[in-house]
Amino acid sequence: MTSETQTLEATALKLSPRARARLAEQLIASLDIMDTAASERLWAEEAERRYQAYQAGKIPARAAEDVFKDAYGKLKGNPFVFCCQPNGSFWMGPHITKLKRPA
Repeated sequence: MTSETQTLEATALKLSPRARARLAEQLIASLDIMDTAASERLWAEEAERRYQAYQAGKIPARAAEDVFKDAYGKLKGNPFVFCCQPNGSFWMGPHITKLKRPA
């Protein structure tokens, strides 16, 4: 992450949950202008970057169960929930009080 990105992230994290949700929605919507091939290329590059960082010992591996437990725990107290649909689009809506874990 560049220092500019880190600064933007730190600033965004100081916003209220509602303002962060609005900002996230706008950022996600801005990605929709990319064509599928460009989007897939960027995700492949990101996956490769993360894999190389893992191989180099720069990031640890985590069990999927732990990752999902943390994610659901973080969603539980937030006023908005983001859902990724199978077609790759995102939906943002009011907080869901009873979250269903994937089977």
